[in-house]
Amino acid sequence: MDEVYYECWESNPEIKKFMHDLNMTTTAQLEQYYVKRTLENVKKIGYKYMTWQDPVDNGVEMASDSVVQLWKDTELGPIYKPWGEYIKPIAKKKYQMVLSSCWYLNYISYGQDWKKYYNCDPHNFTGTTEEKNLIIGGEACLWSEYVDGTNLLARLWPRASAVAEKLWSNPLDTDNTDSAQFRLDEHRCRMLRRGIPAQPILNGFCGDYEWSTSITKTYDNHRKDITNYSSISKLQPVFRESENLNACQQLAAFVSHNWGDSGWEGYSVYTSTQNQCLDTNCDGIQCSRLTRRQ
Repeated sequence: MDEVYYECWESNPEIKKFMHDLNMTTTAQLEQYYVKRTLENVKKIGYKYMTWQDPVDNGVEMASDSVVQLWKDTELGPIYKPWGEYIKPIAKKKYQMVLSSCWYLNYISYGQDWKKYYNCDPHNFTGTTEEKNLIIGGEACLWSEYVDGTNLLARLWPRASAVAEKLWSNPLDTDNTDSAQFRLDEHRCRMLRRGIPAQPILNGFCGDYEWSTSITKTYDNHRKDITNYSSISKLQPVFRESENLNACQQLAAFVSHNWGDSGWEGYSVYTSTQNQCLDTNCDGIQCSRLTRRQ
């Protein structure tokens, strides 16, 4: 439970009567009552529990084994403090914590905004070793005010992958976004290959990966609008096709790879007209042939 709107409680006659019957004089007492009962019920059925930081910020006393999830930060609005400043009062109560403050993926900005997620270190705050040890992990969050089924996957991936690498890797290996961007770019291509419409990391081209989602949908729908494309170069593909490529494979691989020392010249795919129907046999598609470099 977070962001409780106390004014709503105070305007409700039934809630006001409930508070009066239990000799409550403040909404903070009501929140304490609600949170305590909820956690007790969860514990009775054998589960552990994690709460947002709001009850703690509001003075609610919780069980000593509670895990508190931090979400507030200046990045989310001027009314908030930097997330590190919220830790001390929670640490004084010895609660373990999970950090989400710097990993709200529904907040977007132009360019490589994944870097701010990658550069967030859960232990990068002014505190004692004991306080830092209370941070047991992190969680990326994505809220749906401006996210639905049309943009969920592209908003989520591969930005969540940046958070995952940060949280699941040795800190000594995750201090350089210059090297991380190439791993994430390759992983983005891998996700495209698997049908996940992940947004770009770099301003490059994924080749066969970039077309894989379209090819999959084509086989499902038995039609695909195909337009004429010019050659687009790729510095280095993340995998190489076999020598014997049929028309469908060439279409999936798409355009103009430069495979360096691999011995293959680039190849391209062309269409004779626009809006052609593509079936499983790739009828109507004209593909140039791979040629062996002499």
